[in-house]
Amino acid sequence: MYQIAFENALFDRLVPWLMLNHRGLSILVHPNSTNPRRDHLNDALWIGRPLSILGDMLPTSQDVPDEAGEPNTSPIVSAE
Repeated sequence: MYQIAFENALFDRLVPWLMLNHRGLSILVHPNSTNPRRDHLNDALWIGRPLSILGDMLPTSQDVPDEAGEPNTSPIVSAE
């Protein structure tokens, strides 16, 4: 697995490039908000073959689980 983050302004250039050049890799493109479960399961798109996601391992928003969260502009990478 590999993760990249990009600004919204690059979406219309980067995502079509990935679609044409993914070479069989599966790529999950999703927003990065304060609701990771919704980001990965409801608001994502797959390029290539979709893979299974362990949705029950993803946290929901503390406020309203079914609503989109605020953009997360300060993500923290866990050491786990």
